Amino acid sequence: IPPSVLVSELMDYIEQGFQTQDNGILNRIVTKHRLQAFSPEYFKEGGKLFSYSEENFEAAQWLQKDRKPGVPFITRGLPDPEEEWKTVDLNDLYRFFSNPTRFLLNRRLGIYLEERAPILEERESFEIKGLERYLLEETLVKSRFAGRTRQELFSLLRASGRLPHGTVGRCAYESVIQGVESFVKKTGPYMEGKPLQALEVDLTVSDFRLRGMIDNLYPERLLRYRYARVKSRDRLKVWIHHLVLNSLKAGNYPRKSLLAGLDPGNSKEPVWVAWEYVAVENSEEILRMLLEAYWSGLVKPLHFFPESSWVYVRTLLEKKTPSEMALERARLSWIGSDFHRGEREDAYYDLCFKGTDPLDPEFRRIAEKVFPAFLAHQRKM
Repeated sequence: IPPSVLVSELMDYIEQGFQTQDNGILNRIVTKHRLQAFSPEYFKEGGKLFSYSEENFEAAQWLQKDRKPGVPFITRGLPDPEEEWKTVDLNDLYRFFSNPTRFLLNRRLGIYLEERAPILEERESFEIKGLERYLLEETLVKSRFAGRTRQELFSLLRASGRLPHGTVGRCAYESVIQGVESFVKKTGPYMEGKPLQALEVDLTVSDFRLRGMIDNLYPERLLRYRYARVKSRDRLKVWIHHLVLNSLKAGNYPRKSLLAGLDPGNSKEPVWVAWEYVAVENSEEILRMLLEAYWSGLVKPLHFFPESSWVYVRTLLEKKTPSEMALERARLSWIGSDFHRGEREDAYYDLCFKGTDPLDPEFRRIAEKVFPAFLAHQRKM
């Protein structure tokens, strides 16, 4: 770490005003300490650095020892789950594919690696940002679709304390509601017709039984929307519901689905985007493959990571890129960069895959099982 400006200036002055026979005055009077107090340099005999700390001495000794590479948290796998696990809730199947490792640790081992609650701001906020803004926008979108007016929503939010006071609050609200209005206006036409009653799901696929409910159904399509940049888990949710809807072939219910959100490729301005999913003739066969992957993931951490897997398959199939180049793109998504958080930073992935290369042939095999049929039935609007 560089010294303060005052110390740097003093060192410059000494170097200019004094000299030694070897022209190294600073080497004689400046001590550069190590960043950590347990550095082995402090405990070398005859060294310039020294320390009397027994605790740091013990730590330094450990640093000198040979290190063994870490091993995965689950190596041999867990016993097969009981048969009742083959009755699968539809939402649980979606939660599994959102993060198979988290699902395994939560549901089978009772391990929860929750992040710490954020520290509350000590100062009054004059802007809406981050999670607070996302939750506010989500509330506004749902309320506008329910028929509430802009002024009515402003009054409710101001009374609830979710907006800054005075003119600042009005300006903050206007900056949020404009994007919401545009999103509602573009998504609204796909809700034509009277909403259909939620569809009860009780579907047998191979030796699995899928149960649950599918809502947001209209005469022409199943609709899923999210006022945020679309992520792979959003695609997976609509895809799983779409497959179930096509497998049931229930009465007058549609066999098309639509996902609306914000363009994930545009990081500056929120741009509306939507994808339609057409009818799937072999939907039960695809569901069976997903359920088999689910069963495997209840025994050992599945090498399926939604964002990295999506990048791999999309680069491989949509952009016609060779497998190794597609894998490198997926690795960038997994590792991250200075500009975006890598998928490997997830606490559950870190516990189970740290010290290994999870983007192995197994990763490619599962990604190519989950996403290709999805891409084949997706149409950008």
